Amino acid sequence: MKNKTFSLWRGLAVGVLMLFSASVFAQTTATGVVEDAASGEPIIGASILEVGTTNGTITDFDGNFTLTVADGATLEISYIGYKTQSLPAGQNMKVRLGEDNELLDEVVVVGYGVVKKNDATGSVTAIKPDDMNKGLTTTATDMLSGKVAGVNITTDGGAPGAGSTIRIRGGSSLNASNDPLIVIDGLAMDNNGIQGMSNILSMVNPNDIETFTVLKDASATAIYGSRASNGVILITTKKGAAGSKPKFQYDGNVSANIPAYRLNVLNASEYRDFIGTYFPEQVGGLGTEDTDWQKEIFRVGVNTDHNFSITGGTKHMPYRASLGYTLQNGIMDKSQMQRVTAAINLSPSFLDKHLTFNLNAKGMYLYNKYNDGSGIVSSAISYDPTLPVKSDMREFGGYYQYSTVLPSSWADPTWTRINAENVGQNPVAQIANRDDVAHTGIFIGNIEADYKIHGFEDLHLHANFGADYSHGEETNDISPYSFGNNYFGYHQFSSADKYNLQFNAYAQYYKDFNENHHFDAMIGYEWQHFHKTLYNNSYGLYQDTWTADGLGGKYYNYIDYYTKADPHIANENYLVSFFGRLNYIALNRYMVTVTLRGDGSSKFAKGNRWGLFPSVALGWKIKEEAFLRDVNWLSELKLRLGYGITGQQDIGDDYISLIRYTKSIDYAQITLGEKNEDGTYKYYDTYRPEAYNKDLTWEKTTTYNAGLDFGFMKGRFTGSVDYYYRKTTDLIAYVNIPSGINFSNKINKNIGSLSNQGVEVMLNATAIDKMSRPSKFKWDLGFNFTWNKNKIESLSDGVDQDFFVEVDGTARSYGNGVALQRHQEGYAASTFFLYKTKVNEDGYIELDGNERVAMHKPAPDFTLGLQSKWQFYHFDIGISFRASIGNYVYNNVKAGQISNGANTVQYGAYKNWLSDAAADYGKYYNTKTKSFTIDPEYLSLSDQFLENGSFLRCDNITIGYTFDKNEKLKARLYGTVQNPFIITGYSGLDPEISNGIDNSIYPRSITVLVGVNMNF
Repeated sequence: MKNKTFSLWRGLAVGVLMLFSASVFAQTTATGVVEDAASGEPIIGASILEVGTTNGTITDFDGNFTLTVADGATLEISYIGYKTQSLPAGQNMKVRLGEDNELLDEVVVVGYGVVKKNDATGSVTAIKPDDMNKGLTTTATDMLSGKVAGVNITTDGGAPGAGSTIRIRGGSSLNASNDPLIVIDGLAMDNNGIQGMSNILSMVNPNDIETFTVLKDASATAIYGSRASNGVILITTKKGAAGSKPKFQYDGNVSANIPAYRLNVLNASEYRDFIGTYFPEQVGGLGTEDTDWQKEIFRVGVNTDHNFSITGGTKHMPYRASLGYTLQNGIMDKSQMQRVTAAINLSPSFLDKHLTFNLNAKGMYLYNKYNDGSGIVSSAISYDPTLPVKSDMREFGGYYQYSTVLPSSWADPTWTRINAENVGQNPVAQIANRDDVAHTGIFIGNIEADYKIHGFEDLHLHANFGADYSHGEETNDISPYSFGNNYFGYHQFSSADKYNLQFNAYAQYYKDFNENHHFDAMIGYEWQHFHKTLYNNSYGLYQDTWTADGLGGKYYNYIDYYTKADPHIANENYLVSFFGRLNYIALNRYMVTVTLRGDGSSKFAKGNRWGLFPSVALGWKIKEEAFLRDVNWLSELKLRLGYGITGQQDIGDDYISLIRYTKSIDYAQITLGEKNEDGTYKYYDTYRPEAYNKDLTWEKTTTYNAGLDFGFMKGRFTGSVDYYYRKTTDLIAYVNIPSGINFSNKINKNIGSLSNQGVEVMLNATAIDKMSRPSKFKWDLGFNFTWNKNKIESLSDGVDQDFFVEVDGTARSYGNGVALQRHQEGYAASTFFLYKTKVNEDGYIELDGNERVAMHKPAPDFTLGLQSKWQFYHFDIGISFRASIGNYVYNNVKAGQISNGANTVQYGAYKNWLSDAAADYGKYYNTKTKSFTIDPEYLSLSDQFLENGSFLRCDNITIGYTFDKNEKLKARLYGTVQNPFIITGYSGLDPEISNGIDNSIYPRSITVLVGVNMNF
C-alpha cells in the first residue's frame, strides 16, 4: 500500500510540476515596428525591454523588432527624446512614440555651445515652433510674436514682407540701435537691411527653423559682448539624422488677405452737410458723385506658400535639403512679395566621430512690388467723396485730378498743376502711376568644425567660418501722368551690396572629476568684417514740346530735367574679440558661470576702441537638496542670480571718429571765372566736412537678474519668474551742439544714462493629457507676462540745465515741425510732451496752461501672450492671443485734419474728413466767430489727440485634422484665420504702432488660410 500511495503522490507531483512549467516557461515571439508619432518615420535603435528582466533588443534600420518573451509579458519601449511606453507583448505591434518635450528642452543653445537646460544659470528661453498652432508664418518673427516673456514684436503694418520692430526688455539706447543681435546657425547677422528687404528675418524660411533661443540677461548675453545690450536671438535650423532613410515633407497653403479694417470717413451726403455747416460759401463747388475711395483702393489679395524638404542620413553623413516658394499679395494693387528659398545642411563625421563638421548654406531671392501704402490710405481718407475716379483728363492718364483749369482746356499748353500736398491726390491714380520694384538676393553660409582630440577627448577644438552676402536693387518710376510730384514724373534707381564675414575659433575643455564636480572652460577669438556699398541715380522729367495726339488734343514730350548720379559710397567696419567662459557645477546643484569678452570696434578712435564685458551667474537647484529630493509633486525648483555688462556700438556711422570731407553733388560745383577752350566756364567740385567725435565711446549696459524656475507633476506644469534691472551708461544721442565747434550743428555724443526694470513670468501646462486613454484628449496652455518700466536717469550736454533731445521722425503735422516726443531726464524715453486742454464754460476746448508737460509714452507697461491647443483624437484646435496694456498713440491723422481744418477748401479743392474728427470739429471751431478757440499750432501739440492704445489681439485660430492610418504617409489638413479681431478703445485704424505716432499705416488684413502638411 505504501508503494502505491507513494507512486500516486509522485505522479500527482510530476503532473503539477509539468503544468506549472508549461504556464511559467511558455514563451512567445513579440514582433512589431516603432515609429515617430508625429512623422510616422521608423525609429532606429529604440530599446525594447521585457519588463522585470534583462531580456531586450533594439529596433533595426526600418524600426522593426523581434523578441522572444514569456507569455503575458509586458514590453517597455523607449528612445531618447520620446516618452516611454509600456505595452502587452504581441504580434505585429505598431508602437508610436510621442516626443517628450521635457527631454527635448533638456539641452538649449547658448552662445558658442549648448548647455543642459537644468544647468543654465542665465535668463534663457528656448522654444520649438509648434506646427499645430503657428498660424500664418511668413517670417521668423511670426513664430516668436507673443510666445516669449520680455520679447515685444511689432510689425510695421500689413504690407507684404513688412519689417518688424523687436524689443527685448525695453530699449537700452536713445539713438543707437535697440535691435537684438540675431545669430543664425552660429553666424552673427548684420541687422541693417538691404535694398528691397525690410525684414532681416525674411531671409530664413520658417519651415527650416528647428529652435529659437532668446538670451535676455547679461549673464547669458555677455559672451557676445558687443551689440548684445538688446538681447540675443539664436536661430538653429533643422538638420538630418544619421542612419535614417530619406524622409520627405511637404507643407503648402493657399490664403486670402481680406481688407477688414478701415477708417470711418464722411460719405458724399455727410460731407455736403459738413461743408454746408462750416464752409457754406463753398457748397457750390462740390461734385455730384458718391465715391468710397477706400473701397476703390482695397482688394482681396490671394497668397500661396509651398515648402518641400528631404531629411535623412547615412551612418556618417546626416543631410537635409529644402526648397520654398512664397507669394504674398497685399490688399492694394502693386503690393506684392515673392520669395524663393533654398537651404542645405550636411553634418559629416570622421575618425570615429572625433572630427565632425556642420555645413550650412542658405539662399534667398526676393521680389517686391511696392506702392506708397500709408500715403495712399491717407489720400483715400482725405480725397473729396463727391468726385469721380476717372474723367477725360488725358494729362492725368484719364484719372480725375484737381486742376486750376477746366477739363475742356487740357489741350491748352498754358495749364498748370496744383501741388498735391495742398489738395491731395486721387488715390487710385496714385497707385496706377507708380511702379516701384525691388530685387534682392541673399546667401548665408558657414562651416563649423569640431575636433575631439584623440587620447584627450575632454578637449574640443572648434572653428566656424561664415559669410552673409546680399545684393539689392530698386527701381521707382513715377509716371508723367502723376499729379503733384516734382516735375512731371520721376525715375530713381538705387542698389546696395553688403557682405558680412565672420571667423571664430575656440577651445573647450569638459571634465567630470567625479559625480560631484563638473567643470568646463572655453576660450576663443572672433573676427568680423561688415562692408556695404550704396549707389543711387535719379532724375526728374519736364515739359519739352507738344505733339498732336490725333484726337484734337496734344500731349507732352518729356526729357530728363536733371541727373543726379551719386558715386558708389562704401562703408565698412571691423570687430575683433577675445572671449572666455567657465562653468562649474558642484554636487549637481550648485552652479557658477563666469564669462569675459573684450571687443575692439573700428568705429571709435584710439583709446576708446576696446570694451570689456564681464558677467557672473549663480544657480542653485533647490529641488536636489535632501529636504526636497523626495517631494514627488515638485519636479523642479531652481534659483538663478546674474550680473553682467554688455556693449553697444551700432550707431550707423562707421567713421564717426574721423575727420572726413564728402564730395558734393554736381550742381553744387563752383566757378572761379576760368573758361574752357569752347568758351564755357570751368566748374570745380566742392567738398563738405562731416561731423565727427573722437571722444565717442561704447554705450555700456549693466544688468542684474534674479530668476526662479519651477515645475510640478513630473513637468506637466512648468514656469519661471524673473526680475531684472538694467542700466545703460554713456548713452549715445544725436544732439545739437553750439555752432563753430565742429563741422556740423549736430553730432553723436555720450550724454547720459537710462534704466529698465521689470518682471517676466512664463507658464506652460499640460492641463489635461488623456491621449493614451480611450477618451484621447489633450489640452496644452502657454502664458507669458511682462512688466517693464523705462526711465532716463540722467541727460546733460554740460551747458543747458533743461536739456532734452527731440525724437526725430515724430514731427507734428501743422506748423514748424516741432517734435511731439522728447528724451528728457526723469521720464521714459520718447515721452509725449503736449499742451494740456480743458473744456470752458461754453463747451469749447481751450488750453490749460502755457507749457508743454509730460503725458505718456508709446511703450506698453504690460505685455501678455496666451496660446491654447486642444487635441481630440485626430482633431486639433489652436488659438493665440497677444495683449498690450499702457501704450499710448498720438492720432496724428485726426490731429492733422482738425488743426488744418481752415484749409479744408483750398485752391478750389476739397478735403474729406474722418467721421469722428468732423463730429469733434465744433469743439474747437466757433462757426459764429469763424475762429479756433485754440491756435491750430498749439492744438496740434495738445493732449486732445493722445489716446490709450491698449489692445487685445487674436493672432490666429487654427483647426486641423491628421490622417495617420497609412503607414507610409501621414498628412494633416488645417485651416487658419489670422488676425480675426482686435479689441481696443483706440479710435484710429490700428493701435499697434512701435513709435506711438499714427500717421496712417498700411492696414493689417484678416487672412483666411487652408493648408496641408505631408510626411512620407
